[in-house]
Amino acid sequence: EKIGSLTAETHCLHQFAITRHLVAKALINQRQAMPCQIDSIDQSARPPTSSDHTGEPSPALEESPSSSTSSQACRQPIFCHWPQYGSHLEARGWAYDAVGRSLSFIGNAAFVGTAVVQLARIDAGCEPEDVKCSGRTQYAGIRPSSLLALYNVIVGLASSALLPLLGAIVDHTSVRRLIGRISAIIYCATLFPMIFLSESTWLAVAILLIISAFVGWIHSGMSFAYLPEMSDDKEVLERLNTSFAVVQYGTDVVYIIVVVAIAAAMGWVDDSLATSR
Repeated sequence: EKIGSLTAETHCLHQFAITRHLVAKALINQRQAMPCQIDSIDQSARPPTSSDHTGEPSPALEESPSSSTSSQACRQPIFCHWPQYGSHLEARGWAYDAVGRSLSFIGNAAFVGTAVVQLARIDAGCEPEDVKCSGRTQYAGIRPSSLLALYNVIVGLASSALLPLLGAIVDHTSVRRLIGRISAIIYCATLFPMIFLSESTWLAVAILLIISAFVGWIHSGMSFAYLPEMSDDKEVLERLNTSFAVVQYGTDVVYIIVVVAIAAAMGWVDDSLATSR
């Protein structure tokens, strides 16, 4: 009976060792797919050898040499300093979404908003570059110099009133992804008509700017709700945050350079309306 019990226990330990080996192999494969996100594999997850029972390591349970190769590859600065999301679909999707949000935010703020203010000055009977224009627009009787302040007040009040409610929906319901998709569709729908900005449509575009800003904040809230759930590893999460920041601000820099270069090549440097379009 003792010999049978020892044999059964040895068999169970052998099966357990094989299971741990498979888990470690899966982690190694994941590390090869995302070498810069997973620094090290838990030592406890490495496959044990059978030396505890037979005195000699089992060749089938030896550590895979790919783990050391992957570790060396991840130490290479050129390879690891770029966003490498591998099979992390959530991280890749977040980065793509960050690119879209950055483009729209900087485009509205740097180009469309400037063109709207200048068209409002023309509507008020002033020169486009007259920053001290004291006239009022024909459509709404608004001073051009008050447009940006009015824009900030409306967006700020709307955000203060509704975003806490959306936060509660995100935390306590399962419709976070649905709201993110709907807000993305509405956001894109409000951006497209801005290409038709002109002296007769500037007020409509100004209203769309307010709507798009508010919807954009909603969408950003949905996106940032996913950020803490990207990984349970703090180091991995820090690297993801760093790469996302690089993607966002790098997108802004590239976008501004491209737009300014196209405007300069087309002779639109002094034409904010053509540049915004």
